[in-house]
Amino acid sequence: MPSQWKLSPDELHKTYVANTEAFYKVAGRALAPELDEFMARCATGLFRRSGAVTQTQVDAINALYSKGRPRPGWLLWQLTETVCASGEFLPPMFFWSLAESDVKRGTANSRIFIRMMTNIMLSLAAADDDVSAAEAEYITACGESLAAICDSAGVKKSRPAIRAGDYVTSAEPPFAEKHSPAPQPAAAQQAQTPPEKPERSLDELLAELDGLVGLGEVKR
Repeated sequence: MPSQWKLSPDELHKTYVANTEAFYKVAGRALAPELDEFMARCATGLFRRSGAVTQTQVDAINALYSKGRPRPGWLLWQLTETVCASGEFLPPMFFWSLAESDVKRGTANSRIFIRMMTNIMLSLAAADDDVSAAEAEYITACGESLAAICDSAGVKKSRPAIRAGDYVTSAEPPFAEKHSPAPQPAAAQQAQTPPEKPERSLDELLAELDGLVGLGEVKR
């Protein structure tokens, strides 16, 4: 089933710029390098949950650059390698500062950021015209991780991000799951495990000790 979140690379870039420009007006343009890098990390973590890594995902991640910033130059082999090595989601350092600033000023820019991130990630997930259940779960987990920081800091409540699970179009297994090494049968594992040497008796050990040259004090 086609996804309503699918955008062409040009459309995705325009959407990214529109969202980030609105964010920079309240948070400052100095965050642009960190934000672009963070969203690229989100993309690689997301693509790990997609059905495959193709040129479509390459074109999508290369559309993630703020106004005035250089265009990324990801290649398919490079993206595939990075996707396979990607780890768990980590909130960006600037987000804590953003939440603290919200508490002092009575604003909710950090929660606006979560909505922006969710929208962009949904469009990234739909780059292949599909939003898998695994991708939706990852997007939700990322948003909840950031929302927990807002809650602990005491940021005032705001309109929540949309529910990524409402836009799932596929139950295809994640790319990482498809390409992980298959578990070996128990018999094969046993064959690879070297047999343990039988324990030697006390008499055998003493006989070996007696056979050594010297070491009289040790022998006694």
